[in-house]
Amino acid sequence: AFVKAYYRRGISHLALGKTKLALQDLRAVARLRPNDAAAQAKMRQCEKIVRLETFEAAIRTEEAASPFDSINLDEIEVEESYTGPRWDEGNI
Repeated sequence: AFVKAYYRRGISHLALGKTKLALQDLRAVARLRPNDAAAQAKMRQCEKIVRLETFEAAIRTEEAASPFDSINLDEIEVEESYTGPRWDEGNI
């Protein structure tokens, strides 16, 4: 088995931010060499990063436009019988 190639490719993927691909390779290394402490440590580090990315993606929201942005005060018609305060050229 090409353990060294899997390890190097996993580390390269991790450096490029391709964490899920890195995790696949690092898990293969850990499976092929279960007593390799360095490989186990890298796999655990990569698992942490993948979990963090998954969590961040789950809580990420797109900022929605405020409904107040769509209000045009000039288009609002006020009945003549209204006796409350009026907006008149920037003055109340």
